[in-house]
Amino acid sequence: MSSFDYQKSTLTKYRKGTSDDPYIDITETKTVVNGQIQLNEIPASSTKVRISGMFELPQTNKNPLKENEYRVDYNESIVSFHASRENQSMTSTYKGRGNHYVAASRVWTQENNGEVVKTLRRYKILSMQVVLHLIVSRD
Repeated sequence: MSSFDYQKSTLTKYRKGTSDDPYIDITETKTVVNGQIQLNEIPASSTKVRISGMFELPQTNKNPLKENEYRVDYNESIVSFHASRENQSMTSTYKGRGNHYVAASRVWTQENNGEVVKTLRRYKILSMQVVLHLIVSRD
C-alpha cells in the first residue's frame, strides 16, 4: 500500500544523512523573483547552502541583506537576496535532505475574496475524465 492511500494532506520524505541513506549533492541555477529563489529540495543545514561570491547570513540575523549576502530558510528551502539581485540567475550548491509534498486537494488554483473556489485536485479529476473519454472513444 502506498503512503498516498491514506489521504494525508502533506507528506515529508527525508533522507537520514547516513552512509545507507545519504543526503544528495545538488547544484542548481534559479532566477531571483521577488527577492527569493526556492530550492528543489530541503537543504541540510549542517552543510549549508553555498553561492559563489556571496555570504550567508544566519536566519536569526534580521538585518537587511547587503548586495553580496543571502539568507536561507532551511525549513522551507527558500533563499532570500538583496533587491539588487532581482532577475539574476543564482547557482546554489547544497546537500538535499528530501522534500515536503502537498496533496492536490490542498493546492488552490482559484479564490474569491479569500475563499478557495477551486483546487488542483479538481483539475486532476477533470484531466483523468478526459483521458478516459479519449481511450474509450478510440476503441
